[in-house]
Amino acid sequence: MNKIERLLRQLSESFVPVAIMAVFMVMSMALLSAATENSSQFGRMHLVLVVINVLGLIVLVGLIGINLTKLLRQYRRNVTGSRLTARLVVIFVILSVAPVSLVYYFSLGFLQRGIDSWFDV
Repeated sequence: MNKIERLLRQLSESFVPVAIMAVFMVMSMALLSAATENSSQFGRMHLVLVVINVLGLIVLVGLIGINLTKLLRQYRRNVTGSRLTARLVVIFVILSVAPVSLVYYFSLGFLQRGIDSWFDV
């Protein structure tokens, strides 16, 4: 087992990345709550909120990438259960993309109509 595989295993089986992501989420929600109470604070906290959310997104994408890499290696080695896991991941992605894209389409149209009506003089 090489160093990369060992590192991937330690990160994917560790609780630390999940805890880091949870801390970023809680910090973001607390700052967003404080910023919405007073609109003048939102301008000052905007950059901090963006940085915290980007860091949380990086951790999330890293965890997903590590787990997909681990699944791909198991799939290539024909590990027991890896094909079923891969099928379940594909089905989950397909089932989650359909409603998300539908909600995105309708919310985008709603926002465009709302903004057009705001500036309709």
